[in-house]
Amino acid sequence: MGFGPTKLITRSILGRLFYKSIVPLVYVFIPISALLGNNGNPAFVSKLKNSTKPILIQAFSENHNLDPKEVDFILEYVLSAMIGIMSYWFRQSKVLTADELIALMSDLMENGVMKRLIP
Repeated sequence: MGFGPTKLITRSILGRLFYKSIVPLVYVFIPISALLGNNGNPAFVSKLKNSTKPILIQAFSENHNLDPKEVDFILEYVLSAMIGIMSYWFRQSKVLTADELIALMSDLMENGVMKRLIP
């Protein structure tokens, strides 16, 4: 699609935080793939979410008047999707390049799934 990952990712607060917290995991292939793969450690996903979510909650709480309960659910959804797509990428033997995966994840996060499925 020709999306540059950095250009897409840096458009929003969530994008910038995503770039700093989740994107680096794409480039740590061996340890992360072992933890997210078919025989991975389910507790790792929970730990990853629990360590990332407070940073994101703090960033959104400072900048917006949002219901903290709702933000928690939204971030659970986003983090589950991002970690799920990375896990799927590892299981599919990385059929996309890391940059293609990051661009896709960023586009889905910024523009939504439906805009990709129904242009």
